[in-house]
Amino acid sequence: MNRIFFSPVLRFLVPGMLAVSATVGFAPSALADGVEVVVQQPAPPVVEVIKQQPQVVVEVIKQQPQVVEVIKQQPVVVEVIKEQPRFVEVIKEQPRIIEVIKQQPRLVEVIREQPRLVEVIKERPELIEVFRERPELIEVIRQRPELIELIHERPETVEILRRRPEVIETIRTQPQWVHQVRVRPELMARYRM
Repeated sequence: MNRIFFSPVLRFLVPGMLAVSATVGFAPSALADGVEVVVQQPAPPVVEVIKQQPQVVVEVIKQQPQVVEVIKQQPVVVEVIKEQPRFVEVIKEQPRIIEVIKQQPRLVEVIREQPRLVEVIKERPELIEVFRERPELIEVIRQRPELIELIHERPETVEILRRRPEVIETIRTQPQWVHQVRVRPELMARYRM
């Protein structure tokens, strides 16, 4: 059985046994098998997201226990989970995103600001590795959200961003670059290897 520690507000045991504060109000049927959550420190964001989506969150925690640490360090993760259910799918399908978020906390904020990024990460999971290898890309996407659509439209963009860091710098310093490449795709050819 997995053990996950939160705050004094919440304690539930699954399967069968359930001890929960009346202020939280979980139904035993809403919880997944094989997880014990023991609450030690106040953690309202965690409790709130579990209240809203207990089955989903417990399932993610079972598969990715390090999500708890990320939530404690970056409460904005809770907001992203609430606002973007597809983000949970990304966590489940691409567990390495949690490690990248731990290393690059700004990524989850950009995901919140740019919800389309979640869809593009689902389509192009190799983008997660580019965020890990080239963390400057995270801020460039925040500054130039049109880059998200370029990645969606032109899959080779991910590999170019990974292998050619000067392209990231070009995008950062030349705001028109993404628009030009979207309008004239042949411009991308000079960056291919």
